[in-house]
Amino acid sequence: MKFLVFLWLMMVFTPALAAPAEDSCRGQTELELSYCKLVALGAVGLPPLYEFRKNLPPTQYLLLKRPAARLGVSLPAQVKAIKKPSPEMELKPGVELKPSQSATPIAVSHPTAKNRRIPQLIPHQDNSACQLNNETITCGAQRYVLQWNKPKNALAAGVLTQSNQLLFPAVPASAAAHDEYLLKCYTLYVQKMLLLGLGNTTLSFAKFDGIFTEAQTHRFDFAARFTQMYHFLKEERKTLQPPKGFGNVKPQQIEECTRISNDFWTCQTAQQHWVFAKI
Repeated sequence: MKFLVFLWLMMVFTPALAAPAEDSCRGQTELELSYCKLVALGAVGLPPLYEFRKNLPPTQYLLLKRPAARLGVSLPAQVKAIKKPSPEMELKPGVELKPSQSATPIAVSHPTAKNRRIPQLIPHQDNSACQLNNETITCGAQRYVLQWNKPKNALAAGVLTQSNQLLFPAVPASAAAHDEYLLKCYTLYVQKMLLLGLGNTTLSFAKFDGIFTEAQTHRFDFAARFTQMYHFLKEERKTLQPPKGFGNVKPQQIEECTRISNDFWTCQTAQQHWVFAKI
C-alpha cells in the first residue's frame, strides 16, 4: 500500500475504542461494509461508525487493515469515496486551515487557534542575531539544522520498542497555566517525532493547540490521545518507509520561524510545518 505518512497524524482525531457490535450497522461504501462485517465478528480497536466515516478512504483502509488480517477478512482492492470528505479531515502535516475551510469545534470554540504564535509563550527571548540560510539557522555559536524524515536504519536503537512512549503530564487545573503546559508538551512532542525520524511530518503549534482546545471542549483525554497516536506511529514505522520530504518550499526568512526551546526551532510556511534541531 502506498505510504501516506500524513494519515498517521489524522489518527489523533480517532479514538481507540471498541466499536459497538450493533445489528443496525449499515455500511454505505465497500469499506463501511467491511467495517460492519468486522464489528459483527467481534473486532476490537475500531472507532464508532460515525467516527470511522469522518476519515478519508485511505485512512479507513489503514484502520481496518490489522483487524481484517487478524480475522481473515479481505478488504476491497480499490479504495474509492462515494462522497466528498469533510474539509476538516483533509489535514496534511504543517498545512494551516483557513477559517473558511473548517467548521470544526476547534474553529468555533477557539477562533484564534490558527493565529496563535509561540513567541507569546516565550517572553524576553532575543532572536535578533539569528539568521536563516537554506537549511541552517545560526544564532551566534549555536547552529540548528533542518530535520527531514529518516530511513529506519538511521534511527537510534530501541526507539521502536514499547519503552519509548510519548507521555504528557496531566493538564493543570488552572487555565492560566495552560500556555506553559502546552509549550512543554509541544516541545516534547517535537523531540519524540524526531526520535522516530519524522522531522518533516510534524504538527504545527497552532494545530497542537487546536487539538488541546477540542479536548477541553469535548472532554477527551488530550495526553492519552497523543500517547495512542505515538503508538500507531511506532507500529507503522516498523514496516513503512516515509519519503524524505514533501517537496514543498522550505522557509525563506527567519520571520517564518520561532525558537520553542534551546534545542528546537519550528517554522511555518504557506504549505508546511518545519523543524530545525540544534547540533
